[in-house]
Amino acid sequence: MADLKSVKGFGLCGNIAAKLLFWFALIPFVVSCGTTQDRQDSEENVAPVTTVSIESGYHGPQTVILTCDDGDGSGCLSTYYTIDGTTPNRVSTSYTGPIAIWSGTTLKYYSIDRAGNTENVKTQIYSIGSIVIEDVQLFSAGWDHTVAIKNDGTLWVWGGNNFGQLGDGTTTATATPTKLGTDSDWLAVEAGNSFTIAIKDDGTLWAWGLNDNGQLGNGTSDSASMPMQAGTDTDWSVLSAGNRHALAIKNDGALWGWGSNENGQLGDGTTTDSPSPIQIGAGTSWSAISAGFAHSVALRNDGTLWTWGANTYGQLGDGTNSDSTIPIMITGTNWFAISAGDYHNVALKSDGTLWSWGQNWYGQLGDGTTITKAWAGDGTHPITGFITFDNSYPLRIGTYTDWNLISAGSGHSIAIKNDGRLWAWGLNVNGQLVDGTTFNNLLPLPVGPESFFPNILPKHPWAEIAAGSYHTIGLRTDGTLWSWGWNGSGQLGDGTTESTGGGSSPTNPTWKVPSFAYVVSDNVYAYSLDYTTGLLSVAGSPAAAGTNPTSAAIHTTGKFLYITDSSTDGSSPSYISTFGIDIDTGELTSIGNPVETLGAAKSINLDPLGRFAYVIGDDLKGWGVTGVAVYTIDPVSGEPINVGMTAYGARTMAFDPLGRFAYVIKDTLFSGTNIAVYHIDQIDGMLHGIGDNDRDKDDDDVLVDSAAHLAVDQSAQFLYVASTNPSVIRVFDINQTDGNIYEIGFLQGETDVSEFEFSSSNLYIYMLFSVNLNVLVVNQITGQVTDGGLEAAENAIGVVTEPTGKFVYVITPDLVNGYAIDPQHGTTMVIGSSDSPTAMATDASSGGATIKALLFASF
Repeated sequence: MADLKSVKGFGLCGNIAAKLLFWFALIPFVVSCGTTQDRQDSEENVAPVTTVSIESGYHGPQTVILTCDDGDGSGCLSTYYTIDGTTPNRVSTSYTGPIAIWSGTTLKYYSIDRAGNTENVKTQIYSIGSIVIEDVQLFSAGWDHTVAIKNDGTLWVWGGNNFGQLGDGTTTATATPTKLGTDSDWLAVEAGNSFTIAIKDDGTLWAWGLNDNGQLGNGTSDSASMPMQAGTDTDWSVLSAGNRHALAIKNDGALWGWGSNENGQLGDGTTTDSPSPIQIGAGTSWSAISAGFAHSVALRNDGTLWTWGANTYGQLGDGTNSDSTIPIMITGTNWFAISAGDYHNVALKSDGTLWSWGQNWYGQLGDGTTITKAWAGDGTHPITGFITFDNSYPLRIGTYTDWNLISAGSGHSIAIKNDGRLWAWGLNVNGQLVDGTTFNNLLPLPVGPESFFPNILPKHPWAEIAAGSYHTIGLRTDGTLWSWGWNGSGQLGDGTTESTGGGSSPTNPTWKVPSFAYVVSDNVYAYSLDYTTGLLSVAGSPAAAGTNPTSAAIHTTGKFLYITDSSTDGSSPSYISTFGIDIDTGELTSIGNPVETLGAAKSINLDPLGRFAYVIGDDLKGWGVTGVAVYTIDPVSGEPINVGMTAYGARTMAFDPLGRFAYVIKDTLFSGTNIAVYHIDQIDGMLHGIGDNDRDKDDDDVLVDSAAHLAVDQSAQFLYVASTNPSVIRVFDINQTDGNIYEIGFLQGETDVSEFEFSSSNLYIYMLFSVNLNVLVVNQITGQVTDGGLEAAENAIGVVTEPTGKFVYVITPDLVNGYAIDPQHGTTMVIGSSDSPTAMATDASSGGATIKALLFASF
């Protein structure tokens, strides 16, 4: 939390700021008050005072309420605000109710009273933990630092660094993920309490940070602020870092340990520290390990569970509270996964059941109590039936049999089920349970709205989880890393040291801000994007777009741009041109030769993961029908490689955000316009029909008369289809298992719908029809849409939302017009003149040739 003395404009409104900062100390925001006008003799000259309060939502953005007091009880006339960092004025959004605030939002506001007195602008900054890092392979959360390895083998670090645990050669903390060196051969990494251990591809062991007990394993007790190789062995395989000790398994299955051994946590029969790895027993069948504060837990290949070290709280699970200096086997032979917290453990059996034992002060065992040892009530324990040392034995938690992944922190536990949903329980003082409160949970509770509505899956299911001491890191299936909880050292990686606390949830990771925009007409023009104003300005020289360009797409990495140019009659092939994008200047460089594709190419579409390209065009065999040509994309050069043709009759297509299914509007010979659902082959990208989508035995497709446009929402839960006869927006529920769709409702639409797109927030659809831009509000639970208002968009032929959802751009035949989005209501405001849209880009050099596409590149 910011020092009160450093808060801008503390002055006269210090008491207000102090109270807000005190009561909301755990909520990530800094209040910056403007200077209130001095009170004059006449009440009419007293400026109003606007105060802010939090109406916390459990599973969404923080909700802010603005309240204005004019000093004499007559009420204020208006309150104006912005949430994009710009200074509000009388043409800004007028406050009408609670404002939804996401991470990294700057709220500015002021009020005017009925006497015309105007308040000075005030500022409030919100920053909920989110990480600007993607394509993560694995990660680990320590005491106050976090480490991760990306898919390219590079190692990234952030958080506390008092003892050099970040390995960057300093002892300076960093709140932003930072690449460690230039090596790209890191294989595994583990964060302990102020130290880090890692393995490289060649099997060598490396360590850095605090080393007072020899936990770096390099034979010394000297701390290191840079990675140091521990020994010369090249057969290390699995790692785990505890408080002051570490465990590892070699390729042959042998178990080793080093560091602190005060409680026998090294398992060698002694209580003597070891600065070098020592083998634990003679066995070579160890498969999994986890190091707690001063105890150790491990699994063998035969499914047996073994523990050793400190046992004050029954964390060894042997029914006693006596330490053990050697591994002891715990009852059962089908143990599947383990995780050791400071003084408790969570484990899974192969049947999907969840178990826990040890300290339970905060409910971290999830058994509905805070009992650590003996049951203090009358009779037997309500869950286990035992009388003494109940939590010194592994206890089964609940009756579910679909647990998949687990992680134990200092006083909290996190788990993921088979369906990708996230659950949490235990200590929550820093918001590490991400349930929107700071109240401890005594039972596993689901996290996020998708968990409270069984028919709705996570927008991007959780793939991995890591509980640190008082913070938590989670990886979603889209490769984005999320964080929440304590952030005193910057371990959340969001660029701040503000903990998430109550009223927060893991927020959408900060989107990669688009660096460049590309306008495609007869040529391709590069523009740089001013993210503050939304204005586009020329950047680099235009590139030739080929003969009669028809469509374009940018790769998910932002490194490649694809353009189709089309034959006019459909009997001659069209071509795909590939361009490389310079990430510094935005300049385009042609890659390879144009690739032949279908005739009269109508569109090029990339799957969400950037693996495949799909071109819709005319079949060249003379059949007079359209189809989809499928291409794999070379991940290095970006060039498309032809695989084959599919989906005959295709007119347009959309993908689910997870890259599993494709939805195609197509024409058939006998049944009109249909929607076909295809499974995407994850190897070659070919589309395979998945069955009787509408339960109609006569057709595998869903009949949708005059279907013209379709889009899948960002959560992969709903499909939206615009049809023109009748004119409706039809909503379909998507079965998360097989991709099948079932209609659940519709909204009476507008005629002449030409295009629509989702905002990145998934809250709004921007639909273009006739001369208007229609804002549709999406219900996140039911998927239903309601009309949110109209904006003028004269002569428009296309609409594009930029990746962060801050701006929307409307394409006319020769101009691109920009609009700023109000994220609360989805309404738009013209960038520039309030009388007419301001031209953002123009194809000036080609004499006003028709614009075909607008795309954004983010790196």
